[in-house]
Amino acid sequence: MNATLNITLNDYNALMQARTDAEQDAAKAREEARVARLEDPSAKLARLLAFTRDVLDVARFGIAHLPPETVKNWPYETLRRAMHNIDALPDCSTADRDMAIDLVSFARECEVLELRRRGISLMPAERAEAGSVASVE
Repeated sequence: MNATLNITLNDYNALMQARTDAEQDAAKAREEARVARLEDPSAKLARLLAFTRDVLDVARFGIAHLPPETVKNWPYETLRRAMHNIDALPDCSTADRDMAIDLVSFARECEVLELRRRGISLMPAERAEAGSVASVE
């Protein structure tokens, strides 16, 4: 089914100008929303972000120097939860997301070690999910 619409050049130009104006308004609104989200007159957000970055540095140190093989009750669940929430940081970067992927994998390894330490065996599907089928048995 074909349809034909005849409009004047002035009407067409008015429609195109309205579209351009709407696109510019939408872009301006997105930018204002981004700025408002990061606006922090009391510097509370800046302090919270600095705190979070410091805690991430401490976590990296702990991960590097406290291997789960030698430390009982490694807080892998807390690490996993933190890494799943890293996108909540307003300044979250690709490097942060990549780090989160690595640390979630590390948390899985910690979980397997902790369960083995407790004498809890994993089901075959859980072993495959944990990524260490042969080492758990």
